[in-house]
Amino acid sequence: QFAWILSFILSDKHITIGNAISNKTDEIAKVIATQEKIEEIELSIEGLLSCVLAIELIDNLLEQYVKHYRAEDTQFEVLQNEKKDEFELAPGIPFIVKVDLVVRKQGCIYALDHKTTKKSFGWDYWGQYDPNPQVTAQTAYVQSRFGECSGVIINALSFGFRTRKYMGEPAGFHCSFQRQLFNRNREQVEAWKKDTLWWISEVDTHKAGAHSIYYPTWPKNEGQCRFCSYKNICISCADEQIIEQLYEKHNATAYLQGD
Repeated sequence: QFAWILSFILSDKHITIGNAISNKTDEIAKVIATQEKIEEIELSIEGLLSCVLAIELIDNLLEQYVKHYRAEDTQFEVLQNEKKDEFELAPGIPFIVKVDLVVRKQGCIYALDHKTTKKSFGWDYWGQYDPNPQVTAQTAYVQSRFGECSGVIINALSFGFRTRKYMGEPAGFHCSFQRQLFNRNREQVEAWKKDTLWWISEVDTHKAGAHSIYYPTWPKNEGQCRFCSYKNICISCADEQIIEQLYEKHNATAYLQGD
């Protein structure tokens, strides 16, 4: 059942790759039709082969994932799958979450979150989840929805492709899988709620422009502007022409609607 869910999550990649293959095929046809440089044909074919390789890697990943977790996954009862929902942080203040899975195992209820990475599994990787606002939010949600939560299982998949041997590992596709359980106690959940409510109030205040003489905005921290991709907005004091010319606006919560 988790293999099917993983396949569903990666299905968008198949669609994207399919579109890429179609686009590369069109590129090759145009190059040949206009009798352009042979180097451009070679580059287009290389891109096409990369798309095909990506499909093979995903299929390989899914096959190994199924083999690795076949026995363990039979112990899970799926209570909820890929659902966007909300719960109250405080009376009248909703908080939206999207949890990959809620499962029951041996009488205990867990949230389960899929993660992919190119990193190897060690403290550098697992340390990011403790503390972690997403893990705490999912814990609070499951407690609110199901009355209890024994933790959040991070279902991590590490994969990549080596062009040559490295540290004794062979060249080619490689992948590994690990799961770790992260718990939150009552004090940690309540502290997260208080922190989140404070941030919400700060965002609302600055959206209203109460602390800015120029426009509704978050206060600038000019000591951190050196590597910021948006510093042109601050330099221009949010000039609409600068924003329109240099940036594209995206809906940061589109994934919650499945877009």
